[in-house]
Amino acid sequence: MNKMEKKNQFKESLNMFWICTCIGAQMFGSGMAVVPILKKEFIEKRNWITDEELLDIMSIAKCTPGAYTVNIVTFIGNKRNGILGGTGAAIGVTIVPIIAIILFTCIYKSISEMEIIKNALVGITVCVCSLIINSLIDLWKKAIIGLFTLLIFVISLLLYVFTDISIIMIILIMGFSNFIFERYILTKVKKQQL
Repeated sequence: MNKMEKKNQFKESLNMFWICTCIGAQMFGSGMAVVPILKKEFIEKRNWITDEELLDIMSIAKCTPGAYTVNIVTFIGNKRNGILGGTGAAIGVTIVPIIAIILFTCIYKSISEMEIIKNALVGITVCVCSLIINSLIDLWKKAIIGLFTLLIFVISLLLYVFTDISIIMIILIMGFSNFIFERYILTKVKKQQL
C-alpha cells in the first residue's frame, strides 16, 4: 500500500468516525431504535450497503458479544474500509453516548424528581417506540418472504417468549433450519417440478 492509498484509507476512516459520531449523538433507546438512522445514513444517503446487507449485519450483530449498535456500525465500517473503518465507526458511535451518560449521571440525582424531566423521558420513550415499530415493519417486509420464513418467525418468537433458550441458540437453530429447507427440501421440490 503506497502513501496515497494509506492517506485515503485514513481519510475514509475519519469520515466513518465522523458519520458514526453524528449517529451516536442521535441515539435514544435500544439498539433497534437506531435502525432508521442507520438505514437513512448508510443505505439511502450513501448507498454503502443494501437493505439485505443491513438485515444480515443486524443478525450477525445480535449474535456477537457487545453493544448491538456498536457491532452493526463496526461491521459496516469494516466492510467499507477494513479494520481502520471498523475501529473509527466503533469509537465514533460510542463517544457521544459515553460523554452524555457521564454528564447525565452527574446531574441525574438533582433533576430526576423534576416534573419536566419525568414528562420528557416519557415522551422520548414513546417516540423511540414508534421508531422501533417503523423499523420492524420495514424489516418484516424484507425478511418474511414466504411461508417457511413466517414459520421461522413464529417459532422463534414462541421460543424466545416462552422458553429460557438463549437468543443466540434460537438464531443459530433457525438459521440452520432455513439452510436445510433452502438447500435440501426446496431444491428437491424444484427438481421434481422440472
